[in-house]
Amino acid sequence: MAAVIVESASVSIPLLGAGLGRTATFSLKFALEHVGLGSCYHMSEVFAGARRNIPLWLDVARGRPDWDTVFDGYQSTTDYPACSYWRELAGYYPNAKIVLTVRDADSWFDSVTETIFSEQMQGSLAGSPVEEMMRRTVFDAFGGRVKDREFMTDWFIHPRKAGDRCAPSWASRCLLFLFRESTAGTNSHRHRRSRAACPRTRRPRKSLPGSTSSSSRPRRSGASAVMFSLRALLRVAHQTGGHLQTWRCQNC
Repeated sequence: MAAVIVESASVSIPLLGAGLGRTATFSLKFALEHVGLGSCYHMSEVFAGARRNIPLWLDVARGRPDWDTVFDGYQSTTDYPACSYWRELAGYYPNAKIVLTVRDADSWFDSVTETIFSEQMQGSLAGSPVEEMMRRTVFDAFGGRVKDREFMTDWFIHPRKAGDRCAPSWASRCLLFLFRESTAGTNSHRHRRSRAACPRTRRPRKSLPGSTSSSSRPRRSGASAVMFSLRALLRVAHQTGGHLQTWRCQNC
């Protein structure tokens, strides 16, 4: 990826997703929209408005980002391609909370291999502007080794332990969303109150291009929206198969 040069934000993004694709990023999008934070920018938005969005992301990859235009109308981000630039975005939006979604590394590798990194998926994009965007914003980071399980799982784990060198002042901004395929009997005491308060609602089972929030709740803005959403996300996290805890980089 090219070096990204930014100035300062003219709009506010209260929450940034740092987790890679296939780490419950669509569940996070759904949760954030459901609790009233507003529209969340996910890869599905990129494809839904490809004619507008692909050139914007190619500019980002070439070191000429216009973040305010990219995220115009959105109040949060998750998934690719935004997660590839979470450090730059955290610096550009200094008041944003940062949520890292994670899962078991081998499970993640199996999931991406069968879906977004599959030969079938990538073959369908061959020769298109989308292929260039995906290569620049997603695949270049792996150096052509996306089929190497040992490399990919180590890459998935290691940068989130010792390699993520975020500024010390960011430590209080970071939260972890741990996705688990099965959580029976896990942390039940911690989530007893959250489970009782968790709204009964059905969430999408897969990413839907151009999907929008089905919530009828009014949007909130500013710091109150962030704190409200993070509290509510604690409840939704239990329902969707995960939990939140404070994320501290070793170098923070």
